[in-house]
Amino acid sequence: MKREVFRVVRPLVTPAQVRYVLDPITGNYIVRYVGTRQELVMQPRAFWKLTGVSRRSPLGSLTLSMDVMKELGFIVGKGGVQIERYSKFASYA
Repeated sequence: MKREVFRVVRPLVTPAQVRYVLDPITGNYIVRYVGTRQELVMQPRAFWKLTGVSRRSPLGSLTLSMDVMKELGFIVGKGGVQIERYSKFASYA
């Protein structure tokens, strides 16, 4: 008997972790969503306004709500749990 196997990827109701660094050449912030491959480049004023980070902070990490993550431009799911389907099947004896 074959059954599909699912795994829970990330509970989306919990806050998200991001890391940021100020690029000294362009003056923009590079923001990375921890645990994914998503990365944004933002102008400093927009980043300070949306996150509340001090203007004197060139790098760090934040815990943000999903609403703020959407405002920043990251792709996040709706509330609940995101489910990912395995492409292989598991067979149980």
